[in-house]
Amino acid sequence: LAGKPSMMNPEGGKINTGHDHGGMDMGEQNPAASMKPDDHSLYTMINEPSGENISQQFKTQLTKVFDQYINLKNALVKADAQKVAKFARKILYSLEKVDMELLKGDAHMVWMNQWENLKTDGEKIAESDNIDFQRKIFNLG
Repeated sequence: LAGKPSMMNPEGGKINTGHDHGGMDMGEQNPAASMKPDDHSLYTMINEPSGENISQQFKTQLTKVFDQYINLKNALVKADAQKVAKFARKILYSLEKVDMELLKGDAHMVWMNQWENLKTDGEKIAESDNIDFQRKIFNLG
């Protein structure tokens, strides 16, 4: 994906994948330092300092969505339209299991917006067997 906009990262740009080299200088800029305060991607929402107010239960539920997202992305890379549709359906199922009542204030509003976008794009991808269309929706999300 090379930092391009996608369903889970609409603004694009580099995100921290959780893989950490223990503070080693790998010649790359710290991605957290380049994030804008108004960046409302899902990743930013749960990992910014104010993310301390987001319950672990919500983060666990959202991790299941992320896991299916990675599976979908890998199926797109392999150009397997059937698996892409399958993982889009799994994303939709995982989204339904996320309890937005666990979020308060701004985080709740951000999640409602992200949820609607993910649901709409997920439905379009799940209903298609055309890999080019699936990729287009994934990249536009």
